[in-house]
Amino acid sequence: MLVSVLSACGSAPQDSWRLAPAPDSPVAGLPKVNGLALADFNGDGLLDIAAVNGDPGQLLILINQGEHFAPFQGEGRFVEFPGGIIPVGSSASGIAIGDLDGNESSDIVISHHDSNEVAVILSNGDGTFEPVRQAAVAERIEPAPHAHNLALADLNNDGDLDIVVAQADANAIIAALGDGAGGFRPLMTAFPAGRHPYTVVVADFNNDGRNDVAAPNADSNDLTIGLGDGPGGFTAPAGARTPLPARTLALAAGDVNADGVIDLVGSADAVQNELSLMLGDGTGGFARSAHAFTAPSRVYGHMIADINQDGMMDVIAPSIDRSSIIIWLADEPVAMRFRRVEFETPGTDSQVLAIGDINGDGILDVVTAGWGQATITVMLGQARQ
Repeated sequence: MLVSVLSACGSAPQDSWRLAPAPDSPVAGLPKVNGLALADFNGDGLLDIAAVNGDPGQLLILINQGEHFAPFQGEGRFVEFPGGIIPVGSSASGIAIGDLDGNESSDIVISHHDSNEVAVILSNGDGTFEPVRQAAVAERIEPAPHAHNLALADLNNDGDLDIVVAQADANAIIAALGDGAGGFRPLMTAFPAGRHPYTVVVADFNNDGRNDVAAPNADSNDLTIGLGDGPGGFTAPAGARTPLPARTLALAAGDVNADGVIDLVGSADAVQNELSLMLGDGTGGFARSAHAFTAPSRVYGHMIADINQDGMMDVIAPSIDRSSIIIWLADEPVAMRFRRVEFETPGTDSQVLAIGDINGDGILDVVTAGWGQATITVMLGQARQ
């Protein structure tokens, strides 16, 4: 069932699209999923699903069966990877996907909550994987390792993907440079953050062509920005850190107000039914906006994407309390006019989400995974007739 709620900004036109559960959704997943991603693991041109949990530390791969439906226009049906569930180590806390070894296939990296290592799973490109290998992102982390997610990005412009991780107890952001063969070399110097940097997000905040990093500091309630320096490290922008809502834990990056500059949207423990907005200034600085994305329930695990493909960036979040996806659709982003709509995810208490064209019809779809319910729901984007 679709629930639409108009924002306080006034009326809006009827949407030309919607999200609806795929015929076989939900499918069996994992309990307590804390990381979800989409990628083509078997080289058939269709997006597959990767889900990870931290207890006991499992990776589930679901292979897209869209090739059984012609021409594409599939129905979002998936089967479990033939190798079964892959153990990746206890306390897995986040997932990122990219080509680590240059074979044009989708490899997987998984962070660990209480380890200075990440799990690296190299793909052979045919739906099979090399054995899980643990790789250190730092020689030593004091007082103790504590990571909630990771990001993959080319930090030194050598064409190889590198790893960025926030270490909360060390009040630092660390990076490890990729060697193009699936290995990583930790940088010797960590980038200082505020108190308890919880997660990281990577984007180009100052439009210089280099990847930068942002981290919300959950104890000092402010924002750490590291501007890419070229060799793979970071420098701090001028000025004081931007204040954040209390206990902000996660950020998403995207151009929310359509000014050509990356902005940040944050979720916080203190106010769980609202997402805050920090507007970028194009130099690496951010200012807290008076606008917030309010919801009827807790929202986190959010993303920024042009979900209805109208040329404007929207904000999308799962709602674990309502088993739904809540979307703030941009109508006039320069004027901060957004519309909130909601789509139920039957059978899945949606905790995390991923976005991509699952069935090859050119329309973006949304996949969600549950926490208490060990299920995954595929929500197919559909144009209204």
